[in-house]
Amino acid sequence: MKYPDLLRFLFPPVCVVCDKYAYYFCADCQDKIDFLYFRPKLPLLEGLVDELYVLGFYTPPLSTVIKALKYQSLYPIGNLLGDLLHQHLQLPTNLDGITAVPLHPKRQRQRGYNQAELIAKQLANRLNLPYQNLLIRQHHNRNLASTDNHQQRLTIMANAFTINPTQQAAILGQNILIVDDVITTGSTLATCATQLKQAGANKILAVTLAHEG
Repeated sequence: MKYPDLLRFLFPPVCVVCDKYAYYFCADCQDKIDFLYFRPKLPLLEGLVDELYVLGFYTPPLSTVIKALKYQSLYPIGNLLGDLLHQHLQLPTNLDGITAVPLHPKRQRQRGYNQAELIAKQLANRLNLPYQNLLIRQHHNRNLASTDNHQQRLTIMANAFTINPTQQAAILGQNILIVDDVITTGSTLATCATQLKQAGANKILAVTLAHEG
């Protein structure tokens, strides 16, 4: 028996919500997600993001699982959440590629991975689409959560992202889906979409797991 398999045998994963023996997010808890049955209209995304898809509200159990992925190093949850997006959302069929909102390299080294990238890669796999790192994060905005003012958030986010110079050809004229874990006002996605539009993308679509109102 291989070492990882032995660990799973000795310490089988449990649902991070209810502690039942399950692969991190049991079916019963998944059924309790507060699904979002409409597409939120966020002013900051108007004219930048053509379509926004959101799985549910940022409340337990969904918020619990997202936090477990981000802060407990339970990276296998990324695949599980990518599967949930594919299972529950009717995403368009005219996509050319998928990317994720990037973390700052320092933050990614600390965490060991970008949670949005894990989710996006699994979703790309399910949709049989290429995943590409189209964006680079230039600085981390520590005080973004300190303000609810839309314009202040945009000011804070200005110049936070730039286009990956090796991926210009993967953007021009393409329909691109951006993946993130949580959306609040939309300032982060608006900044990413602005960069992609300026680089020549045709349509920008976005999908997130949760909306935090």
